[in-house]
Amino acid sequence: MKKTIEIKKEDYQNLSEMRNFVKDEIEKMCTNDVVEIITNGNLASVIQDFQGYDLSNFDTKLEKDENGRAKNFPMGKIFEKQIYVNPYMRWDDDRILFKIDDNNINELEIIDKTMMLI
Repeated sequence: MKKTIEIKKEDYQNLSEMRNFVKDEIEKMCTNDVVEIITNGNLASVIQDFQGYDLSNFDTKLEKDENGRAKNFPMGKIFEKQIYVNPYMRWDDDRILFKIDDNNINELEIIDKTMMLI
């Protein structure tokens, strides 16, 4: 499933209201079958500002796979789901992936032309 939301300045009275909208959308995508969240460093830093963000499983070590490529690294939790940062996702790749299993991944794309949120 793919869902796209667009952030427009005129739809919100302030930045807090805008952030709460995005947080609510992420929470809706965090169904019971989601095992982890994968995104880029930019969106992970946005999620860190949400109430309920848990920094308990944050690891700054960059591990590598058997081919010497960097692996996704953990960056806390939200809604009981582990967040991983994919070091190969572009900074302007505004997607949050909700992994159910290796073959099923839901996607939330955030379009923010105002550059207010991201």
